Amino acid sequence: MGDLASVILHVRPSHTDTVPAWLGRSAHAWFLDALRQIQPDLSVAVHDASGSKPFTISSLLVETRGDLLRLTPRQTYPLRLTTLHPDLTRLMIGGLIPRWLETGVQLHSQHFRVEQVIVDPALDARTGKLNYADLLAEPPEPGRTIKMTFLSATAFHKTGDISYPLPSPELVFGSLQDRWTRFSSVPLPADVKAAALANVEIDSYTLRTQRVSFERAGRGVFNGFVGQVTYRLTTGDALYKQAVTALARYALYAGVGVRTTMGLGQARALLPVPQHVSGA
Repeated sequence: MGDLASVILHVRPSHTDTVPAWLGRSAHAWFLDALRQIQPDLSVAVHDASGSKPFTISSLLVETRGDLLRLTPRQTYPLRLTTLHPDLTRLMIGGLIPRWLETGVQLHSQHFRVEQVIVDPALDARTGKLNYADLLAEPPEPGRTIKMTFLSATAFHKTGDISYPLPSPELVFGSLQDRWTRFSSVPLPADVKAAALANVEIDSYTLRTQRVSFERAGRGVFNGFVGQVTYRLTTGDALYKQAVTALARYALYAGVGVRTTMGLGQARALLPVPQHVSGA
């Protein structure tokens, strides 16, 4: 089954409607409600747990302009979910997805029919199933650079609720290490975060600011960055190169930064796929 899963649902709305452009908060509520219907105790535990959560969910993956989105039943819309713990992964693949295929998805009082489920990276590179150990598999010719693409607004909290919308290596890889340590039984070197600060630098980037409105949820406007960043590893230490590369691959599943359960921080590394995938 795999420890981790990234799934895209292609969903079709039941009727024409105008909804908020950002539905990440609505998707978050829908996922927890779906979990509650089959595992009430787990839903409560996930909701009440402090810190990182064992899942991420996107908003609808479509280009939008302004704060509103016009939905039409003439097209389908991708919605991506990931799970970071083997128990939740098994539950999503074996329990939630079959249920969604029957009952559909409910976002912002709009019902969507699930028309396709993709979990195969050969069909969509944003999907897949892996074990944590697979992420540590080295590519055939590991390099000293790692290119990452940030697909939705990404930022970090450095002090209180003040957001920091820049892809500093220690924040990006520190965020990923925190999630790995929380949800994986596969150990990483304890000081990867410090190693990222000392041995990873930004080589190049193409970024822009993305503003996400949570106004309808009473959360204001959130500023983050989207685009591509190439990081350079200045150390030749194979152990740290392996760990940093594994964390970069992990971004596809874990997300980066804050509010990843509401659509923010969607990211992935543009790296070779591990050759020995035991969880697929």
